[in-house]
Amino acid sequence: YLPIKKTYNNDVIEGEEEILQEEITDPATVNTNAYSYLTMEYHIAYSPSYQVPVLYFNGYDSDGNVLSLDDLYQWIISKEMQDNLKYSNRLSAQGSISQEEHPILGFPFYYIHPCETQSMMRSISHDIINIKTWLSFIGPIIQCTLSHQLFI
Repeated sequence: YLPIKKTYNNDVIEGEEEILQEEITDPATVNTNAYSYLTMEYHIAYSPSYQVPVLYFNGYDSDGNVLSLDDLYQWIISKEMQDNLKYSNRLSAQGSISQEEHPILGFPFYYIHPCETQSMMRSISHDIINIKTWLSFIGPIIQCTLSHQLFI
């Protein structure tokens, strides 16, 4: 189980690429008078059923309220990724977003369904699945990106 948290300011929400460098661990401590913030919380957990990693996530507004799926589509999931989720292709089956009880924390989290993860990774490489490679394909769906420096 690996937790990751990123906070985006209102400039990012409107399409700019800047991510706040300082992680904010408690959305309730954010000064909402100056900015609007979205905080994304990502967790990677192993699925014993599918025998692959699964990306769980929740988004929170600046008041700490959990974002709805509609909010995620509006603010987090890019238009290109939305189209991929809607139409039949390899990412469509891989990228289905659902909500279920977090396997460790025990409360509702969204997740990217892992049903096609093994076949997707086999099409990329026949080696052992590398978590960085997996996350570099799955993460961008919900703006959970990796630094290019991790692959150098």
